[in-house]
Amino acid sequence: MAIVNQGLTIFRDACKAECVNGEAGTGTGTPSSTQTGLEAGVSATNAALSITNGTYAWQTSHFVASTTGTGNTFAEWSVEDASNTMISRAVTAGVTHGETDEITKVTTFNLVDR
Repeated sequence: MAIVNQGLTIFRDACKAECVNGEAGTGTGTPSSTQTGLEAGVSATNAALSITNGTYAWQTSHFVASTTGTGNTFAEWSVEDASNTMISRAVTAGVTHGETDEITKVTTFNLVDR
């Protein structure tokens, strides 16, 4: 069996429709499929995501303004649904958020690797 291109587009659109919020945190532990939330989320960073389509992929962009969560070192990032249920968690090198810094975390979701 093969999922045809039109089917991949349908899956992409259904999945990306669920990715609406993002949150940053200061946790550094390894991501696990059993996690239900960030280790140390900073609730002030919970915000709507912007979405960009690719052919069989989509990207979410999470913007953290200079006035939000200042003084934290962000290392974990979540993508969440409308109920703030975590869909994905990524851990990166820590980024210290200063008073004039604006941060955009981009997450790419790929359905296939061609």
